[in-house]
Amino acid sequence: MTTKIVSQRSKKDVFDILDNQVKIYRTNSQVFQFQMWIREEQKYVRKSLHTTDRQHAIEKATNEFVKYRSRVQNEEKIFSITSFELRELFLKHIKEQVRLNQLSVGRESNIKTLTKHYLDFVNKHTRIQNIPTKKFREYLAFRRSEKSDILSSVVINESITIKQMYKFAVDENLVDRNYRPDFGVIKKPRKESVRDGYSMKEYLTLTSYSKNWYKNKDTVSDEDVYYRRLINDFIVVMSNSGFRTQECRLLKWKDIRQVRTVGEETYAEVRIREANTKVREERTIEMRRGDVFKRIKEYSNYTEQDDYVFGLPLLS
Repeated sequence: MTTKIVSQRSKKDVFDILDNQVKIYRTNSQVFQFQMWIREEQKYVRKSLHTTDRQHAIEKATNEFVKYRSRVQNEEKIFSITSFELRELFLKHIKEQVRLNQLSVGRESNIKTLTKHYLDFVNKHTRIQNIPTKKFREYLAFRRSEKSDILSSVVINESITIKQMYKFAVDENLVDRNYRPDFGVIKKPRKESVRDGYSMKEYLTLTSYSKNWYKNKDTVSDEDVYYRRLINDFIVVMSNSGFRTQECRLLKWKDIRQVRTVGEETYAEVRIREANTKVREERTIEMRRGDVFKRIKEYSNYTEQDDYVFGLPLLS
């Protein structure tokens, strides 16, 4: 038989109901209290019944018992974890998704960044079940108190990720199944832009400078020459392919399927592997400036099929 450690507070008018599954008692006040042992979590639930009437206390205690047993049978946690524990469990879940190639390493890094302010907002010691859902309506003001020029789009992305974290909590029965963080409406102004694209003039200035950057060999090492040439070719490939930075960095020579010349243009058929994409879908495109890959092979020492096009494996 399990020994239950009962509070040493002075009890009076103590009696059990529902086959000794619930204890009703009073302490120094006249108000009846409720006590129930949650075997699954090895803890007591204790709360006030807010009544001094014995019969009313029995009715309320019976309702509480039914409510708690229902939650236990639905595998819900009665005793909430902290916000810090929730984030740690969520990040562990995300890491496992990366291991199974369901998410990219880049996405894992983004999630860590997008959830780090959550702990400052709610306090890392707060029990998640005790955070009112409407508390999250204060999140925008909180983030702007930390960083006055933060973009609405950034806060929106953070709120979406926090909602995903709480969906994970619901799926894992760590919080009430109806719990949904309520961020209210966060509007993104039309004039707000996260990034300004390069103008054609700026692009030509950049590529014109970068393609000649390596030529003064008297002042730079052979390694610097190699990486300076590589940076220029990286810019050209990204500009002509539309690849994300990480997708471009993780290109291997086996992903360059075909390079062909049509008239004065050279094209390349390039594959982005599923594991390297943000949306976990493999795709193959045909891009202009396929001559860049021919050029890289002329100066690079890493041209085997499993080598990275843009540098050593440690750059991946």
